[in-house]
Amino acid sequence: MKSRVLSLLAAALLAGPMAASAGFLIDSNDKSEFDGTFTFAGNESAYKESIGGLLPKSDSFPEGRFFGSREFFPFPEGGGETELKLFSEATGTPGDPYFEKTVFGARSFPDLGGSFSNSKAGVMVHWWFSNLSESTGDAGGVFSGAFCFSTSANGCTSNPAPEPGTLALLGLGLAGLAASRRRKR
Repeated sequence: MKSRVLSLLAAALLAGPMAASAGFLIDSNDKSEFDGTFTFAGNESAYKESIGGLLPKSDSFPEGRFFGSREFFPFPEGGGETELKLFSEATGTPGDPYFEKTVFGARSFPDLGGSFSNSKAGVMVHWWFSNLSESTGDAGGVFSGAFCFSTSANGCTSNPAPEPGTLALLGLGLAGLAASRRRKR
């Protein structure tokens, strides 16, 4: 009976966070800092609005938007191309932090960063994209990483939100410790 309960607990811990793995996990979002992590599995895309006023704004998106996506394009020859995007506002806007890569197969990216003057908010914003990776070049791949927009040149003060898989492993480990402690008694 105990093993069944532990199995169900482990399955719930793994299934719950994994189901919510797509899109952006926001750690902080205010007028001085906007950071977190993102994960896109397969063909997925998402965006966040109202991001504390740090990103450039335009008439078409008065609240500011942050976009990310991963899309796989299979070819008749059996190969494929994966397009990965992470950017804010419309691409090509002067001073807009922008990241886009097209990859073939597994790929890791260098950290990217810079700064821009957000004239509407009246602040200098420093930005970083880090831990960028793409697991495979096929339809089952995952594009993930971390982002930070901050009015401080020293970067975001808080730690990025942990990935769902990390939370699941932590929960599974705690459940295992509890089970072993009960068996000893």
